Amino acid sequence: MGIIALLTDFGIDDPYVGVMKGVILSINPNAVIVDITHSVDKYQVLQGALILRSCYKYFPRETIFTVVIDPGVGSMRRAIAIRTSNYVFIGPDNGVLTPAAFDDGIIDVYEIRKYTLPAVSKTFHGRDVFAPVAAYISKGGLIEDIGGRVSVDSITTIEVSGAEVHNGEVIGKVIYIDSFGNAVTNIHPNNLKSLGIDEGGLVNVEVNRVQYRIPWVKAYSDVKQGELLIITNSFNYIELSVNQGNASKTLKLEIGSEIVVKPCRQQSL
Repeated sequence: MGIIALLTDFGIDDPYVGVMKGVILSINPNAVIVDITHSVDKYQVLQGALILRSCYKYFPRETIFTVVIDPGVGSMRRAIAIRTSNYVFIGPDNGVLTPAAFDDGIIDVYEIRKYTLPAVSKTFHGRDVFAPVAAYISKGGLIEDIGGRVSVDSITTIEVSGAEVHNGEVIGKVIYIDSFGNAVTNIHPNNLKSLGIDEGGLVNVEVNRVQYRIPWVKAYSDVKQGELLIITNSFNYIELSVNQGNASKTLKLEIGSEIVVKPCRQQSL
């Protein structure tokens, strides 16, 4: 019984995810399929990479992560499978797999050449390439058998930049907005602590050239309903939120919006 975790930008209105699951279960009826999310913004490879890196380590060892955010489908880009210290990552060679794979420690990489469906379309490698190969491995197939080994140095990588700290401020950006409107940044708590900013106090936050004094709290309910807050989220990033509201709409935030944080003279709430 193998675990296959799916991460795509397909959404849930079309049949694509269901068809992938059908292919997997036709090959391995005992596979356990987990949906990470299918709501990655369309074609946003970096966003998918960040989500994968944030969540992969919470899955059992030997989980097979099958990731389809693939604007280059049908082109000359390779289809690859990466074996790491604890997992297998399958998807297009466009960088979406590499932040998580490098984080866990890459052992080897293979270009997928076998165990695909007999007919491979130019538009749906999730169904015809990635799903059947994941299913093959999930039922005990050897990753070495799917194709030739390729150099780690030859695969496409994505650089996930962190926040910058200089001149007494932290400069970050929004990297993900969830369905609640919470804006996740690339700022880590230690970035703020390096400037003497402590959880439980007020911080100055500049968004779209507008300054806000926002409390850094431990729980959403530490402020009144409708009030702004920053919080360390479950993946250890600083998140801009509104208690029972939508921070992205309130602050007019989008992916890539710059966030500047600096100490506030009034530290207590």
